Amino acid sequence: MQRSSPANRSGDVTYINNKTTNGDPNAFVMETPVLDPNGSVSKYDDHVRGVWYNIPVMALINESGGTMATGDAFNLLVYNS
Repeated sequence: MQRSSPANRSGDVTYINNKTTNGDPNAFVMETPVLDPNGSVSKYDDHVRGVWYNIPVMALINESGGTMATGDAFNLLVYNS
């Protein structure tokens, strides 16, 4: 699971540090939002997201430009090409 934190986010992006995808611009990454990562319903991030290769790591980006909130959580499916 990917969680947005002060250490891995900047503005509308959360960076994915994953040995499977780091350095691979053709890696495959799918994400789905996690509404309830702590067992208590959190704010749902309703932004449309995309996956972006930001050398040398992948990132999830809010396509609308909305800020990625600290604590937003995502399930990821990743593999390299």
